[in-house]
Amino acid sequence: MRRFLCVLVIAMLSAPCFAQVQPGSTGGSIGKTEKSISGGDQAPAPTPRQATPRRPGAQASPAASRYLGCFRDQQSNWLAGANTQGRDLNGLMTNDAGMTSARCISVCRSQGFKYAGTQYATYCFCGNAYGRSGAATCDTPCAGNREEMCGGGWANSVYRVSP
Repeated sequence: MRRFLCVLVIAMLSAPCFAQVQPGSTGGSIGKTEKSISGGDQAPAPTPRQATPRRPGAQASPAASRYLGCFRDQQSNWLAGANTQGRDLNGLMTNDAGMTSARCISVCRSQGFKYAGTQYATYCFCGNAYGRSGAATCDTPCAGNREEMCGGGWANSVYRVSP
């Protein structure tokens, strides 16, 4: 059983995952909501532990977006495979070896989401609510620009995406 779980985890981590929209998510063009998990207009943002998502001298993210902080991520059922079920940003997920915050923001903006989050160097998550699990530490450089931070292990560098 232990060997099976190791093989399953390795297969899940190495499998590419492109633009998977989870049915019943809080994002996309169908079923959009202006409400957060707490029922208010926006989820209250805890104070992030990191003041900036990138190292000094790094390129700024697109002018129409704004860095909101670093927030914890989770998944309700890791055995369900690579999807957005239970994720903090639960609308769309992509995995790109050239990931940057600008690339993630562009993807989320093109799909009509309010928020974009980079995670663990290569992942991008989109959604219409964030921050339900609190603040985190984002310390992983982006795969597409090592001078920029792209979240961390189970941590999203979150940006507000303007239309």
